Amino acid sequence: MASDRGRCTRWVGAALVLAAGTLGAAADTTAHSWLVKPLENTWDNSCRVGGTGGRDWKNCLGPCSRTNRRHNYEVATYRRGQTIPVVYTKNNHYGGFLRLSLVPVKHRDDPWTHDRNAFRWSCWSAGEVDCPKRNEFECGNDNHGRRYQQWVTIPPVFEDGLYVLGFVWYGGGYRQGTYWSCADVRIAGGPLQDNFNPVFVHDRCMSNTNALYQCSTQPCMQEEQWGKPREFEDGRRPGALNRWNVQQ
Repeated sequence: MASDRGRCTRWVGAALVLAAGTLGAAADTTAHSWLVKPLENTWDNSCRVGGTGGRDWKNCLGPCSRTNRRHNYEVATYRRGQTIPVVYTKNNHYGGFLRLSLVPVKHRDDPWTHDRNAFRWSCWSAGEVDCPKRNEFECGNDNHGRRYQQWVTIPPVFEDGLYVLGFVWYGGGYRQGTYWSCADVRIAGGPLQDNFNPVFVHDRCMSNTNALYQCSTQPCMQEEQWGKPREFEDGRRPGALNRWNVQQ
């Protein structure tokens, strides 16, 4: 019996050490992702649905942060049909979907307009690259100095003008909630077309949810599984973007 008790004590001690290590690793992981290029237009790199307590845990309903804009913010200019690098922080995370939208500046805070003008879905953890510098601005706090970069084509239905590029990550690993980031961009030039069909550029992704708004808190307790965004499940596709409707 004493021997059994000793084995049990050693097992419990080892389990506690392992748990402490796991919690320590979790504490070193920044639980958010934001746009690096084009650059997030506010100083808030923690816009997340659900949670309270500290800079990285405040509640932000999206689709953009309402905090103060960056000083001397430079607006990136792109042409219709131009393929650009969209770069964002990894912060030791994986999984989930990334959705991009373009909306007129006057609708930057309107979730319905972002939903309507969404033009591209992908796996969030695609296109992993080295950070050029290991600082928070370029790399967040990723332990391996890595971040993500995806090549994105500007749809040809957006007329010349100032827009907000809406970035939303949902369904991420470690039971992540929904994170938002926004950048101001200017569209100028390039062929203009009447319609554009939104795209999902991967076959399927690992995610704990297949749609926005399914998880209103973090942690999101749904199980991770492989799949497509709801908009593309079972052969479905979102309706085409129309050059006149996207401006309204």
